[in-house]
Amino acid sequence: MSPDDNDSNIDNDSNVDNSVNVENNSNVEKKVINSEEVAKARLAEKRREMKEKKEREAELERQRLVIINKSYSLYLLNWKFKLF
Repeated sequence: MSPDDNDSNIDNDSNVDNSVNVENNSNVEKKVINSEEVAKARLAEKRREMKEKKEREAELERQRLVIINKSYSLYLLNWKFKLF
């Protein structure tokens, strides 16, 4: 083996190392992108769940107010008949 052969082996080794580093970096980037996508999806799901919860609560409040209104109307109707 000549000294030139050693130099070319070192160059080949550094090329292999560089390609491994590039692959590792791309894997890290993919994980970061994947994690970011997962985080965004989780946030969207949380927002959707909170929106649905607020809609349910609003519907329950509307129903409660309808019942109160009907009760009050019946009370007034009953009170009116008692006066006469």
